[in-house]
Amino acid sequence: DGEERDDFPQPAEITITQRLMDQLLLLEVTPEEKLLAEEIIGNIDEDGYLRRDLPLIVQDLNLAQGLSITAERAEEVLRMIQRLDPPGIASRTLQECLMVQLEIGETGGVLQEQALKILREHFDDFTMKHYEELAKVLSLHIDQLKPVIENFFASESLRTCRKCGAVMEPPPAAR
Repeated sequence: DGEERDDFPQPAEITITQRLMDQLLLLEVTPEEKLLAEEIIGNIDEDGYLRRDLPLIVQDLNLAQGLSITAERAEEVLRMIQRLDPPGIASRTLQECLMVQLEIGETGGVLQEQALKILREHFDDFTMKHYEELAKVLSLHIDQLKPVIENFFASESLRTCRKCGAVMEPPPAAR
């Protein structure tokens, strides 16, 4: 309509790091665990992955702060972070990201267990879309495998794991 509008300041976009730090405040963690969690969050790359080795993060933190965080405790803290929003953040691999997302899903049951087994034991066949081979090693008919893939891996939340670009597709129907 030709009128000039006043420029209103835009609210600052909240970074993923800040979103995670805000969620961290809601967790019941010790001061040591909070330091470690902040260090892990600070090492998440632009794609949402933790590319730096967790033992090196722990070693550096232990040396710099005079702490004695164990590798086991560090893994527990990492698991807590991975269950924040977005689920699977700070995963080290696509496989780990998808497993975290499946584990925290509310569906449960046999299909979820089969999906987790596929991720744990047959990830390469899955990513290569070797569905016939998958069905065989799982002792399933391809029509029994299809609901597992469709219900879990084809759902919008699991189709992509952040910016990694991995898109999962359901197997073709048996002919």
